[in-house]
Amino acid sequence: MPRLFAAPSTLFVLFVLVPLVALGVRASQDGAVWARLSSPFVLHALRLSMITSTLTLALALVLGVPAAYLIARTRFPGHRFVTVLVELPMVLPPTVAGVALLV
Repeated sequence: MPRLFAAPSTLFVLFVLVPLVALGVRASQDGAVWARLSSPFVLHALRLSMITSTLTLALALVLGVPAAYLIARTRFPGHRFVTVLVELPMVLPPTVAGVALLV
């Protein structure tokens, strides 16, 4: 059975890996990639991304886990409304939300 999935899995890996390798090779040809990546602007952006990602994870754990437990285990007034609010970001594409905010 594993041999049945070997060829499609290999093709998938190549489909993802080849463009990434080609992008890396092409970007590193001019030699300025490392200089750009170590610029203060890029380092600040990376630090900001790491901080916001960490804070988002902490908020999701502190607020999301109890909310998920409450939604899964109990019925309360507004249960369906809260469920819709929780599921809305998963079913609404970010592009639609952006257009809605823009309009």
